[in-house]
Amino acid sequence: MAVVVAAVWITMLAANAPLLAIYRVKAFSPSPDSVPYYFCGLNDHRRNGPPLFISFFAFTYVVPLTIIVTMYLLIVRYLVTRRHRLASRS
Repeated sequence: MAVVVAAVWITMLAANAPLLAIYRVKAFSPSPDSVPYYFCGLNDHRRNGPPLFISFFAFTYVVPLTIIVTMYLLIVRYLVTRRHRLASRS
């Protein structure tokens, strides 16, 4: 079980390494005499934003949906072939 957990963590870190690399700590100061507000943001949001959100959509919606549909189709195919086998026996 510990090996599976470690494998999941390593896989997720490897998959998110580019994302971690493009984020930076930024400072926003509304006026020169105020204390700056620090936040984590994209280094260059105009260049990195669209590919980031497209890949996020693909990996969190399209890929799981494809896997789910494929699994359901395999289940249906199994049930249909089993029904035909059982019908041919009787």
